[in-house]
Amino acid sequence: MGDLSEELRARVDLTSDVPAPGRLGQIARRLESRLLQRLPAAVVLVDDQGVVVYWNDEAGRMYGRPAADALGRPVVELDIGPSGTPEAAAIVRTVFRTGRWEGDYEARRVDGSVVPVHATLERIDDDEIDFHGVVGASVDISERRQLEQHLAFQALHDELTGLPNRRIFVEHLENALSRSAGTGRRTAVMFIDLDDFRSINERMGHEVGDEVLRAAGALISAVLRAGDIVARFGGDEFVVCYNDLEDAAEAYAASERILKVLSAPFRVDGVELVVSATVGVALSQGDSRAEGLVRNADSAMCAAKLEGKGRVELFDHAVQEESRRWHGRVVELKRAITGGEIEAHFQPEIALDTGEIVGFEALARWAHPAEGMVQPDDFIATAEESGLISAITEVVMAAACQLVTACLELAPERFLTVAVNVSPRQLSDPDLPGLVRSAIEAADIPAGRICLEVTESALANANADAAAAALRQLKGIGVQIAIDDFGTGYSSLSRLHRFPLDYLKIDRSFIAGMTHRPEDGVIASAVLGLAHTLGLQTIAEGIEDEEQVRRLVAMGCKIGQGYLWSRPLPLPEAIALITGGQSPAPSNEAETTPWPVAGAEEVADATDDVTTVLAQMAHEMAGPLTVITGHAELITSVDDAELHALSGAAILRAARRATAALDHVRDVAALDAGTLRISQAPVGIREVVDDAQASLELPDGLVAVDLPDATVDGDADRLVSVFANLFSNALKHTPAGTAVRVHGTVGPETLSVHVVDDGPGVPAELSGLIFRKFGRAHRRTKGTGLGLYLARGIVRAHGGELSHRPAPGGGSDFVVELPLSRHDR
Repeated sequence: MGDLSEELRARVDLTSDVPAPGRLGQIARRLESRLLQRLPAAVVLVDDQGVVVYWNDEAGRMYGRPAADALGRPVVELDIGPSGTPEAAAIVRTVFRTGRWEGDYEARRVDGSVVPVHATLERIDDDEIDFHGVVGASVDISERRQLEQHLAFQALHDELTGLPNRRIFVEHLENALSRSAGTGRRTAVMFIDLDDFRSINERMGHEVGDEVLRAAGALISAVLRAGDIVARFGGDEFVVCYNDLEDAAEAYAASERILKVLSAPFRVDGVELVVSATVGVALSQGDSRAEGLVRNADSAMCAAKLEGKGRVELFDHAVQEESRRWHGRVVELKRAITGGEIEAHFQPEIALDTGEIVGFEALARWAHPAEGMVQPDDFIATAEESGLISAITEVVMAAACQLVTACLELAPERFLTVAVNVSPRQLSDPDLPGLVRSAIEAADIPAGRICLEVTESALANANADAAAAALRQLKGIGVQIAIDDFGTGYSSLSRLHRFPLDYLKIDRSFIAGMTHRPEDGVIASAVLGLAHTLGLQTIAEGIEDEEQVRRLVAMGCKIGQGYLWSRPLPLPEAIALITGGQSPAPSNEAETTPWPVAGAEEVADATDDVTTVLAQMAHEMAGPLTVITGHAELITSVDDAELHALSGAAILRAARRATAALDHVRDVAALDAGTLRISQAPVGIREVVDDAQASLELPDGLVAVDLPDATVDGDADRLVSVFANLFSNALKHTPAGTAVRVHGTVGPETLSVHVVDDGPGVPAELSGLIFRKFGRAHRRTKGTGLGLYLARGIVRAHGGELSHRPAPGGGSDFVVELPLSRHDR
């Protein structure tokens, strides 16, 4: 207003002969005209003869017609509104009767297109200027209409996939049921749940998961007929209404088509994915209601999941009864968890040669008030499907930590471990590492005393990269990892080395049959040979007689568990066994034979912990101490300043290596106890390799390096020690004049570095044994001892893996796999 007042004062000449009010009136009329021209509304003035007498700029833009083409013409010729229609006649009558009309209509442009407008029409009767007519002001409401349509669509559709939501699906289903009532035709509801979809989100991110959901919705829609409908109910659940069916066979065939189209590989962001699904089908009866039919289909889907997923289940009375029982069991199980009815029993693990207890396996039990002690086979599957498995694992983990605490107090000189089972579903649960870490920290026990057991089927059915990453994350806490029920999961042996494992547990079915089914004995023997090759310890499950023990000892198995010694015991009874330390030792008179692997011989085992540590120290420090001693003697016997200087430098290097060896021994103790902590900082792999060469003072050309520019998160000094050890080991076997080759590749989440030598190499069947702590892989081959044992432990503590394989053309190929730094992913 201030600017307008200044403009008026400037334009009004107060000293002129024209009265100021008259001048102000002229200016006001001119400003009113400008204002009308600049309004963001189309303003049109029509007299009572229907002739356009005013047409502003916005009217020209809105209707596509300039003022020169509109002024003086009958408005009906311009055809800009709903003239000539009942709607137009009603508007005119309202204006003449009330003097005003306001509302929305579709205005027409000169090119024939329409634009939604909100208009206000006012009657003008001005006798002073002798004008009678109507003025209209119209505003383009296209954006408002689009927003309204978008909101209306959102109210009825899933925002992610664009499919109908539950509300519109139920309306469609109710209409379909009404149409089919009395016709003899039936309507089917198919409840579709994508199997293990959560692992896609966790492994590849929610963006990829969203793309998978969109693709799944499109694939389902593509196999439906006109008139059928698919909706997304949320998460990874889709529901189909299939109309006008003759019988259940037709519904089953339609469901099979959906499973088939979903199981075909498709690509998301350049990655090929395969998604399976489980379908529950419910068919309408004469009095079926929409919500009840959806509920029945959901129950059938849950029943199908319990039978193994990736299948179709038709709802019937048996499924209904099973669903009722399942939901009742879930309610009972919730009560059992909160009421303290879930408890852990512990079965001892026995050293087969001495009968000494070396550990325990924790097994969940349900002390049901009416049914007595319920075995895990009767409630673990329900716990997994209902999401209660984590709460049960938390109870068992806490009890396992209690038993470890008792072991530390009652038998501190013995390294007793307690194993806890992890279900397949939990392997993809991002909360699992936190649960394990919290239990261990709350009990204040070494993490290495806890072993997590994962069934072989869980690894065989999971994405290998995701399973390996999950296990590495758990391994990073310091716990040990075992494959349970090995031999039943049909896992690929070629990828078994990718998992950071410590134990293989041979399934009880092979142990039970080995005394009367030769093929079971062959399988058990092969598993033992595989475990030794991979450097893993073996545990035989389900041992029930001494003949099984004799055969297992002859095959090289070290640890067993079974009813021969003890059934699973409550915590107080398991604690009582610790002080005794011995279980009834079975006869062990059979002569031990080599493992059933060609060319293998006995492996030198370490003795007790004290002897082992002293041997490790001597092994690591022998070289540096020899150098120190030799140079000290040389300095005292020769009077040569230059030689003294060289010798001093050599002594300094040797002393530094001896100090590093002591640090390594400390790290070994921490690895054994599960207490090694690794700092996390970005480290360039090229710098690590360069520093490793520098620490060994290697001449140029001895190591040929071809590495990508990649970064990992970890402890730079410890990673340098890993590669220094690998280089030192490789150079011992590489002929003079031949370089040790180092090359690497970068995957989506992992960096792989290969250290390759041209030496004689280690036989493939013995490659896993070179990582044994102060062991010897072969009587004719010097054992690498502590260095490689420590190197593998450090790499695993970083969440990676160190493995060995024969190099093409001979020699050894050590492979260091490390997770890429978050900055490089």
